[in-house]
Amino acid sequence: MARSTSLGLRATEISGRGEGMRPLKAVILDFWGTLFKPVIALDLYVERRVKALWYEIRVRGHKVDVEQVREAYLSNRAEIDAVRRSRGREVRLEEEAKGLLKRLALKDQMLVRPLVRGYLRPFLDSLRPVRGAKEVLELLRRRGYLIALLSNTFYGHANRALLVKYGLMGYFHTLKFSDEMGWRKPRREAFEEVLSDLGIEADEALMVGDSLEEDIKGAEGVGMRAVRVAGIGRQGPELKEALLKEGLVR
Repeated sequence: MARSTSLGLRATEISGRGEGMRPLKAVILDFWGTLFKPVIALDLYVERRVKALWYEIRVRGHKVDVEQVREAYLSNRAEIDAVRRSRGREVRLEEEAKGLLKRLALKDQMLVRPLVRGYLRPFLDSLRPVRGAKEVLELLRRRGYLIALLSNTFYGHANRALLVKYGLMGYFHTLKFSDEMGWRKPRREAFEEVLSDLGIEADEALMVGDSLEEDIKGAEGVGMRAVRVAGIGRQGPELKEALLKEGLVR
């Protein structure tokens, strides 16, 4: 049974722990909110994305104002996120960009690639590893754990770029991104793919993430153990503190 912390949270308990479970062999990390976070507030993050999209449209001669782009972006994102949740399948960034063009009544398909750049600009500019991320990865490696990344993302290439930029890529045995797999957490297929890559059984792996539904319940659903971290906008322990409390790193 999960224990409560002094904050009244159950965020750092390894769920699914019990008698008869095999020794832990692998730690699987979520990306957004777990390993990386934006250094700006989410509303500012969204605003920077809107303005980047608006710039890409205007620089190619289309007369739209930033309010039109903001409204189209928010409504398009809400619809596509609903599709992602209901189907458990990823909608690639190029398709989201096409949906934005449709809402703006723009038929210029040559804008898709520039819009992809606009979508990614705040992601690449604003995300940083969480405090202690590299230290945690080094300690996990020294203790002999396999380390994997399992992320819901519409453009895994950008996630890879950040891992390289901050010197974290070499710690991972496998990287699984939803835009490349097709499946999104909490679908069991997403977890099964990373377990297959690692060559282990579900009860030999620990999922670390910030989303109760996608990371924790998804992992438990296939028989994995799970630790929840604070994420964005929620009180609780960050990655290093959570794993220290569970004795996975020292």
